Amino acid sequence: MPMNNNERAEHAGSAMAEYLASKGEPHDQPAEDYEISDLICDLLHHADRFGFHHRDILDRALMHYHAENAEEGVPS
Repeated sequence: MPMNNNERAEHAGSAMAEYLASKGEPHDQPAEDYEISDLICDLLHHADRFGFHHRDILDRALMHYHAENAEEGVPS
């Protein structure tokens, strides 16, 4: 059964908490926008190790985001 956007957000929140914990930062509250940006930045550094192109990753992520919102009738 496919996930809905609430479930996707819950999974991302769990990943965010693990990321913050791995850095020794508090993770018992919702992430701040700068923390989410930091995770995205570090994921791009991780992608560098494998030769992935940043623009392709970001474009694909936005395409999926818009498609998933459209499936649920949410404007994005």
